[in-house]
Amino acid sequence: MMPFLKHQKTTVGLQSFSGYLKRYHIYLFRLDEKYILHRFIRTKNDRLYFIGDALNRYEIPKIKDVLAEVKYMKEKDKKTYPYTFWKVFAFRFRTLLKRLKHLVKKIVRRQDESEY
Repeated sequence: MMPFLKHQKTTVGLQSFSGYLKRYHIYLFRLDEKYILHRFIRTKNDRLYFIGDALNRYEIPKIKDVLAEVKYMKEKDKKTYPYTFWKVFAFRFRTLLKRLKHLVKKIVRRQDESEY
């Protein structure tokens, strides 16, 4: 979840999973014998799609593997809440920039290939 959560520097407060997923909220789930913190993006065809902030591919766990929801983060004794308007806006803006960057790379590659 970098850059949002920093390894060994950010502590998170968890609340047990209520059975209802909220879009863009961060959840702890188990996948392939690993415990992962990722952001919930959507449900499609009864599949749950989670993604880390710096990843390009989705993680697809089962609903029974979702264990808890992140309620707050603590870094350097400062407690913050991850679902404020500005935090969600920053996430969506970074995601948009990342997608635009990949689109530009595809276009440039096509132009390079057509020159040969």
